[in-house]
Amino acid sequence: LNAAFVPAGLCQLESPSRILVMNFRNKAYGFSHSTIYAFDLPWHGWTDDELVEIDPETPGEWYIFSNNGNTATVDKSNVGRDASGLGTANGGRILLNFGGVNNGIGKSFNDIRMFDVCDKRDPEKKRWETAGSLGLMLFAVQTCASASLNAAYTCGGTGKPIFSSRYG
Repeated sequence: LNAAFVPAGLCQLESPSRILVMNFRNKAYGFSHSTIYAFDLPWHGWTDDELVEIDPETPGEWYIFSNNGNTATVDKSNVGRDASGLGTANGGRILLNFGGVNNGIGKSFNDIRMFDVCDKRDPEKKRWETAGSLGLMLFAVQTCASASLNAAYTCGGTGKPIFSSRYG
């Protein structure tokens, strides 16, 4: 499971802050879903009283932000990936997804893919694009970043090298 924060006004002035959730599975070692869900955060935020009163069992207003499941079997860039790293670039506009695995189809991934959260196309037509290669099949990774250091780190993971050298 990966989650990303998209700041308010990033794509359009009236766009709220939102949380995106992606690369999940709903059973152990099952198929990783390619759907991206979103939850729009309230403009005013939540007060302490509101948070105390919210019943955790009350369903939220999640919606489908992107659903390219129809192409995921033929378009490797859009296959859902579990145990992958996720970072953002350009102030949260670009999602960067590193490696991963999809146990449902028995495949590990070595690519870096990117997704433009400001893509205005219909949710069925928004797509990931391949941005590069890690040089090895990698899954079980975690990504974090530091604004003060202006750096992102991806660590952990397991996989096997697929190139013997950087230029191989």
